[in-house]
Amino acid sequence: MTGYDGLPPWSINSFDTPVERFSAHYATSRSHCMTSAALANLRQADDESLQKLRDRFGGIVIQIHNLNPEVALHFILLALQSGKFMDSLCKKTPSSMDELYERAKGYIQMEEIS
Repeated sequence: MTGYDGLPPWSINSFDTPVERFSAHYATSRSHCMTSAALANLRQADDESLQKLRDRFGGIVIQIHNLNPEVALHFILLALQSGKFMDSLCKKTPSSMDELYERAKGYIQMEEIS
């Protein structure tokens, strides 16, 4: 069934009508660009490891075209739960995602051991 099967006779009064119906019918098939707004509600779950959060964050980040690294850093800092890692970041805020990931390695290893 297409978007045209149920049209009453003479309901297409201009070329725009079928274009609009076609667009509406197939709108869900269209790929959507992800923006940095997708990171705004990202939060580390109570039982989520730092590694899983980093992986989830990375999965979203790679879908955002031209993401400013400072924006990414801002959102990952907002997503983190309070704890030892967050305490260390508050004492000395990382200047880049690379620095944050490097500092996270030790905390990820500690989580894996315990």
